[in-house]
Amino acid sequence: MDALGIGLIILGFVLSAVGNIWIIILAFKRHIGWGIGALLLPFVGFIFVCMNWNSAGRPFLLYLLSIVFVVGGYFMSPTMQKNMAESSARSGSP
Repeated sequence: MDALGIGLIILGFVLSAVGNIWIIILAFKRHIGWGIGALLLPFVGFIFVCMNWNSAGRPFLLYLLSIVFVVGGYFMSPTMQKNMAESSARSGSP
């Protein structure tokens, strides 16, 4: 189960990279200013997606799906759950 969780986390990171690169490419196709802004400032990419939903909606949804994979993989991994329980126990003690 640990390998499945780690595999989902890796898949999530790959999908996140693909979605972000796709959004940056679309932003550069629209205008060089949008592309540079999306490349350097995260909120500019989000604004670009909101303003250009018809073309940038799919890569943004891919990015959201990547978050689901990362979080799901994190909670499916017994090693991660064990580490989380240990850190909670340590922080609760004086």
